[in-house]
Amino acid sequence: MVICLTETWTRSNISDNELQLDGYTLKIRKDKTSNEDGRGGGILVYVMDTLTAEEDPTFLNYNFNKVTCLKVKTKRSFVRIITVYRSPSLHVPNNEALERLVGSLDSQSILVGDFNYRSVDWSKRTASDALGRRFLDACEDAFLTQHVVFP
Repeated sequence: MVICLTETWTRSNISDNELQLDGYTLKIRKDKTSNEDGRGGGILVYVMDTLTAEEDPTFLNYNFNKVTCLKVKTKRSFVRIITVYRSPSLHVPNNEALERLVGSLDSQSILVGDFNYRSVDWSKRTASDALGRRFLDACEDAFLTQHVVFP
């Protein structure tokens, strides 16, 4: 099992020991940085001790503000679990980077996280603004499906 958490609010003054979960290893930690405004932010990714997994820097090339990638070994291959935290106050370049990242996913990728596109209605597959529509279009072009449809 893999646990991906967003909006962790972790900062450098919190030690890894304080974040331990029995039976799991903290594989990825991306703290909220001091230059980020407001609340929220941060990513933690835990892996069950019986799994083989490592951080994969592949998606760092997209210059998206908060993204991590965990490569988990399977019996025959691997799966990548990409965790995203998108602040609702982010600007156009970061949104475009997220759209490019979504467009690059393959069949061995799982995308999870907090995207903060409040204008998207996933059940109706509509968006009430252009920003949300662009993200929804990117997800549809990549054949992604939203599984969580509640706040």
